[in-house]
Amino acid sequence: MVDAIEQQDLDGFCRQISEFTAQGKRFLFRSAASLLTSLAALPPQPTPPEKMAVYSRNNNPGAVIVGSYVAKSTRQLTALMALPGISAIEVEVDRIQQDREIHLQQVLHSAATAFDAGLITVIHTSRGERVFGDSTERLAFGEQVSAFLVDLVRGLPCELGFLVSKGGITSNDILSRGLELRTARVLG
Repeated sequence: MVDAIEQQDLDGFCRQISEFTAQGKRFLFRSAASLLTSLAALPPQPTPPEKMAVYSRNNNPGAVIVGSYVAKSTRQLTALMALPGISAIEVEVDRIQQDREIHLQQVLHSAATAFDAGLITVIHTSRGERVFGDSTERLAFGEQVSAFLVDLVRGLPCELGFLVSKGGITSNDILSRGLELRTARVLG
């Protein structure tokens, strides 16, 4: 288990891993994408984050979907919501089982209103981790939240300028099920 706070921490770890693999050692990782950046020794992205706005289709506002609820994601979300031109909409995950369709329509209506006002819509799940009786119950809950976010993405305005997702499972499900992508070309 690697406790990395900054990308440089992973860079150092991966230099050590490279030394071990050169000696014939093999490793299996379960990690976020940041580890891949360090393993591949990738340089900084060609487009700095503050210049990414040029990639908005037709200069339309976009949407950011945040499913991840871990502390780092919450800090990033808080910083994002403090920026001008943002409309934050919370998906209350406890409502998904109780009144799923009503909540889905409420969130979609709020997103459409924000889009019409020219605002970037940040849709995020409620913060905090839930406690479950067992792993089966936890998995089922996660699948319900993911299915909700997929349906949410399917209902967003087609004219979005961009769509960003945060969270491993969230991103996978949005790409493969929400947008029904079978292949993708990743630049950078």
